[in-house]
Amino acid sequence: MFIKELSLYMNYLFGLLNSPRISMDRKQEKYIKSFYGNMIDGIGYYRELIGQMNLEVFSMKENMMEELEFAEKRLKNTYQFHFHESLGHSVAP
Repeated sequence: MFIKELSLYMNYLFGLLNSPRISMDRKQEKYIKSFYGNMIDGIGYYRELIGQMNLEVFSMKENMMEELEFAEKRLKNTYQFHFHESLGHSVAP
């Protein structure tokens, strides 16, 4: 469930970042950066939660981890592309 929700939020964020506009004001930039940070934090939370779960099917756990990795990389690449700054959230190994 979380992965589908994450995908919806990512599409929303990418829509905001890629929408035609003259420039982004400080309020919009603050909102987007906060939204991004919350998503990265959520990915970290679920990554920790998965590590604590006793999933009966190992492939399900692996699939979830792969999808979280893909989502996190896509988020970070898009963020860096639009804001040209280093990321304030560290990636859990």
